Amino acid sequence: MKLKYAVLGLAVVSGCVSSMALAGGVEPFFGVEASYNLTNPGIERVGSGTISGVEDTEFDKEISPGFYTGVVLSQHHRLKLGYMDKDFAGISVARYYTAYDYIFGLSDRFNLTAGLMVGYDDSGVEDEYSSIVAGGQVGAEYRMRDFSVELGYQVSANYWESEDRYVSNPDFNGSGLAGVSGSDQFADDNMLYLRLNYYFGGAR
Repeated sequence: MKLKYAVLGLAVVSGCVSSMALAGGVEPFFGVEASYNLTNPGIERVGSGTISGVEDTEFDKEISPGFYTGVVLSQHHRLKLGYMDKDFAGISVARYYTAYDYIFGLSDRFNLTAGLMVGYDDSGVEDEYSSIVAGGQVGAEYRMRDFSVELGYQVSANYWESEDRYVSNPDFNGSGLAGVSGSDQFADDNMLYLRLNYYFGGAR
């Protein structure tokens, strides 16, 4: 259901930005991507001290597919809206995001990109894990007329943190009670991505 609404929303946005191609210096585009987390996604224990028997939890790495649409302004400023399927460990996670990249043109075919993203990870029925995410990315793009291939790296942080805090069992060590408290949060994503872009040729 989330994928259905994401496709519908991006289709509407794509239609709007395509009509903007009539304006000078605006180039609409659409793309698909596949991202792979270089580190295992997981939940980290944070707090004061160390609790015996309480460890970080790691999950298997998975490829995350996605798609997006947007516009390039004046050949250097790329704005986009996107959707990514970030399911892991049986938890359904849909990432809705917006991103900005500055395009450094090295030649007619080769570009370097760098920018920022902000979004929302929607975990659906497991809504307690939903949270705002933010990060940055760098990449290299090879363009062949209206098509391009882009390879890059993105790091992003999820700002979810568990509300329930755990406390260790009291420890009588001769100097009184010793307790430690903490909570859980998601580890940062370190993702290598491959993107295929189609440009509608508004600005070139």
